[in-house]
Amino acid sequence: AEEGSRLAGQIRDGTEQLPDDESQLRAIHAAEHWLQENDFMRYEISNYAKQGMACAHNVSCWRGENYIGLGPAASSRMGLRRWTNRPDLAAWMQALKKGQQPPAELDPLTPEMDCTERLVFGLRMAEGVRTETASGRQPTLLALQRQGLVQLRGGKWLLTAKGRDFADLVALELMP
Repeated sequence: AEEGSRLAGQIRDGTEQLPDDESQLRAIHAAEHWLQENDFMRYEISNYAKQGMACAHNVSCWRGENYIGLGPAASSRMGLRRWTNRPDLAAWMQALKKGQQPPAELDPLTPEMDCTERLVFGLRMAEGVRTETASGRQPTLLALQRQGLVQLRGGKWLLTAKGRDFADLVALELMP
């Protein structure tokens, strides 16, 4: 449960509890089966859409492309410059009325962070990542391949079905 959410508080208080990992995986697999039977395609680990209807903003984020987010709490990226507007509607509106930039938190990227994020987030995508994106991480990817978590197909690294179930583990292994 996401920190700060009502569910996270209920879990902390003991009034709710999450299903165990196996139950969660069964539910995810059942949802995936139903979605695919109804012509929804999985284009990212937790996102499905009908053909041609993937969320362009999210896809841009996962590919490490430039994007602009408008409004309180919206994130944007231009090159290695990344920022998130503060989640304060009143402050956001006041800044705009004054012709100023809304208050934001800067999150600059280094070239190494950018490469890591392009690899890790790109692997979450059904399209995978080109081998050039993974340069320098080949030994780790080969080890993950031996574990059945990733595969190399058509010049791209892709998560396997097992790899999608353990995507957080794959991401941790690929982080410097």
